[in-house]
Amino acid sequence: MKAPYWSRLCSLGMMGIVAVLLSGYSFAQSLTVDSTDKNSALRYNIRAPFDLGGVASSPIAFPGVLEWTVDGRRIAVYPSIPGNGLDVEHSHPGSHVGPNQIHVQGPLFGYTDVTGGIVYTVIGGEPGSGTSRIMEKVDIRNKSGQPVDLGSINGLGWLPNPNAPHNANLEVPDITGLTVTGATIAFTQGSGVGANAAPLLTDPPYAPLTIYPAAAISGFNSFRVPSVTLASGATLTIITELNVSRTPPIEVPPVAFIEGESFSSSRGATIEGTYLASLDNGDWAAYDQVNFGANATVFEALVAVDPQFANQKLEIRLDSPTGTKIGEMVMQSTGSFSTFALQRATLTQPVAGVHKVYLVAVGTYGVGNVDIFRFIPG
Repeated sequence: MKAPYWSRLCSLGMMGIVAVLLSGYSFAQSLTVDSTDKNSALRYNIRAPFDLGGVASSPIAFPGVLEWTVDGRRIAVYPSIPGNGLDVEHSHPGSHVGPNQIHVQGPLFGYTDVTGGIVYTVIGGEPGSGTSRIMEKVDIRNKSGQPVDLGSINGLGWLPNPNAPHNANLEVPDITGLTVTGATIAFTQGSGVGANAAPLLTDPPYAPLTIYPAAAISGFNSFRVPSVTLASGATLTIITELNVSRTPPIEVPPVAFIEGESFSSSRGATIEGTYLASLDNGDWAAYDQVNFGANATVFEALVAVDPQFANQKLEIRLDSPTGTKIGEMVMQSTGSFSTFALQRATLTQPVAGVHKVYLVAVGTYGVGNVDIFRFIPG
């Protein structure tokens, strides 16, 4: 019954088949199956009918992209291959599967006597947690009397290449700000054929057993087996688990202050207690290996300035007392030479990397005392 439609589909070429199956080209969405748990929902989309360029629609119903919603955030998930090639005849939540599960069943399109069954499970986290888990278990059974070539197989959650031929209509899942982890395992098992070459349709596990290399998932699923041949009576099983959580923000450690008295060399400056002092016009203090980070734009210092000596300047220069001037701070009164307050000055240009820094006093006498300082982004 389905052979004429398969022949028409094959005329598109293999890449055309893949694109049609995945992009939903010429499909009208007709059915969704939903399952929920706590903060999460999983929607299984079925697209029908299928139409080949004006040819009358057939009863073929292909799976679409899964929609995984966690605390209101939608995540598109591509089903496994060949699980996405089922002609879905039976789909539902609950019933003989759990209340947070979806059962899907149908023949594998384009094959004779090859059938598939899938169970999807969604396990939500607490509301607002941003955490969730989904699982897909696919069983493809060969009920024919001969081996069948399934081609390549992929696990749940793979990333389509939008630049590949026929892929222009594919949605690229957005997982920005999310951490997706998991694993995929796949294996074939079954006893092949029995007496008189009849297929043995007993349930696994039975020899021969082939286990494919598993894949750990970080982001999108890279699991792929280039070619799988399924013996008569054998079953291919693909199991994938995906976990999602919000990616924690990158915490930038606070920029450490540099002690004013830790200079490597100086002229005219002295140390009083735990701070740089006795700064008169032309005096300077040098500091080796000062790390500006990626983009420092502000000079920040804890200083003490007597009111009668206020409004003199502390210049910031690189590499020598007369080197490139990257800023200056007008020293505002703090009440006395022993009363410290935090003051700031904007640099004349962003500075990055590691440099030798010179603090140079400009004015007359008693420019001020410096306890600590640092360079930070604005």
